[in-house]
Amino acid sequence: NKRQGSAATSGGVAAGRTRPKVVVFDLDGCVWHPDMYMLWGGGAPFEAGPNGTLSDRNCRPVTLHSGVRGLMKELVEDAAWQGVIVAAASCCDEPAWAHECLTKFEVEAGGRRLKLDDIVTVQRIHKGNKVKHFEEIRQATGCDFQDMVFFDNEPYNCDNVVTLGVTCIYCPGGVTPQVWRRALEVFPCPGQVIK
Repeated sequence: NKRQGSAATSGGVAAGRTRPKVVVFDLDGCVWHPDMYMLWGGGAPFEAGPNGTLSDRNCRPVTLHSGVRGLMKELVEDAAWQGVIVAAASCCDEPAWAHECLTKFEVEAGGRRLKLDDIVTVQRIHKGNKVKHFEEIRQATGCDFQDMVFFDNEPYNCDNVVTLGVTCIYCPGGVTPQVWRRALEVFPCPGQVIK
């Protein structure tokens, strides 16, 4: 079992607090920077660097936003997150590049190095309105929309998904530790966009 630990609280979130069953992230501009389209003319293949970043074939860096490694570590190690499903809902212009980045970014968690791909187990990366992504995620997970929290840096994606009853976290600067904590404090807020 990759989820371990016995913490009674999670980064200040009270034990017993309702937690989402599915945590969903947009990728471009939310989990990492830059957006994949900004790498046109370069792009895949990506190489992992010694400082935890990736570089595209033109040596342009792709970095994780400040809260991503910590929250992924928490999702893996904290027993309070036992059974959570982590998903990606992305309209990325280069889905193959996004999949490759998920297989190359590493997180230290549970005493080992995991790829984001090991943690983000449900991946819906394709063009289209994110309502479709969420319908696919619901089908894949069997979880209701009100049991999901969604992080996105684009307001129109939040506006679309919130109509399903998902708690949406608008994070124009990407997922930071503060954004993560705020989301845990307010969840559940079905059908609301939290700014």
